[in-house]
Amino acid sequence: MERSKRGGSKAKPSISRLLIVLILIIIIAPIIASFLFLYYLPLNDVEVTADESYPLTEQEG
Repeated sequence: MERSKRGGSKAKPSISRLLIVLILIIIIAPIIASFLFLYYLPLNDVEVTADESYPLTEQEG
């Protein structure tokens, strides 16, 4: 009896935890991506200015 009760009670919080984790990932992922973008943008700018072999990507982008 205890096992079935525990399983039933665990199912609900696990779903809510998954939702919370998904929401946190959705909120945090773009923040981390923007930080990485800001950190890597200066390096990419230096590389682009140094190698002028990819002007099409700059014009299209």
